[in-house]
Amino acid sequence: MTSSIEDLILSSTKASAIIKVEEIQSLWSGYGTIFRAFLEGGDDPQVVVKQIKFPNQINHPRGWSNNFAHQRKVKSYEVEFNWYQNQVSNLIRKPRMPRYIAHQINEDERILIMEDLASSDFLPQSSISFQQAEAVVEWLANFHGSQMQHSSEGLWEKGSYWQVATRPEEWKVMKNQTLKENAFLIDEFLHETQYKTIIHGDAKLANFCFNGYQVAAVDFQYVGEGCGMTDLAYFLGSVYNEEELEQYASSLLNHYFETIQTYFDDKASFHDFESDHRQRYPFAWADFERFLNGWAPNHYKLSGYSSQQTNIAIDQLLNRREV
Repeated sequence: MTSSIEDLILSSTKASAIIKVEEIQSLWSGYGTIFRAFLEGGDDPQVVVKQIKFPNQINHPRGWSNNFAHQRKVKSYEVEFNWYQNQVSNLIRKPRMPRYIAHQINEDERILIMEDLASSDFLPQSSISFQQAEAVVEWLANFHGSQMQHSSEGLWEKGSYWQVATRPEEWKVMKNQTLKENAFLIDEFLHETQYKTIIHGDAKLANFCFNGYQVAAVDFQYVGEGCGMTDLAYFLGSVYNEEELEQYASSLLNHYFETIQTYFDDKASFHDFESDHRQRYPFAWADFERFLNGWAPNHYKLSGYSSQQTNIAIDQLLNRREV
């Protein structure tokens, strides 16, 4: 930790000293680290610091290392800073997330200081109960419902880290030709909903923390405009295998709509929203399957359930062409 980072932590938290520092994890592809700083005095007993340092050489674990990927990653950190500084205040009912404390931008380094959720007993879990999955779905529904039709200025024009326009190399090497040919139509149909909102864009289990049945979310690098089904499908795929998806996905989809309906003024508008999004649910699966087909074609998330939903989406596209 450099003296400038130490000064930023102390000045922004009004702490008198940093007692101890411990690494939480390294960032993807060698872009820095996340660490926890324990403090003496001040407003917070401990904070989380995201130290982003752009590498001279990109070492992507799956080999996707080029300048295009680097610029996407750089923008993702700019988006996250904009989110915490300018967009969080737009939330009507604020779903739990880290409180922004401070940031600093240097030539080749970015520093983001946030509340440490662990100090409120919110911790990551590698597996969760069905009731905790329901709580995450409620978090997503409240996140989406509170931002419907809000501006995405300073965020991604289209949220999610696998958005097709930002993944040209992965699209080029796809083996599934039917999915490849329909990739941009899938994206178009997902985003032409009149009920656009701001989506998290990376709503996997690893980005949620739990205190019993209470939920908080972290990592807002790919937040932007989109269809809420994108977050929901991605979360379900990060939690459940094929058999579990067949068992639980429908119930959790229903729970999403039960939660988000409180954001609508009348039943007619909610029913229109529900019909619209149920139609787009298979397209959210197809969109992520498209990404995996190029990025990691043997990935475990390419399940029978995902394939089934993708086929539903492709059939819908074919039917629309015939009408």
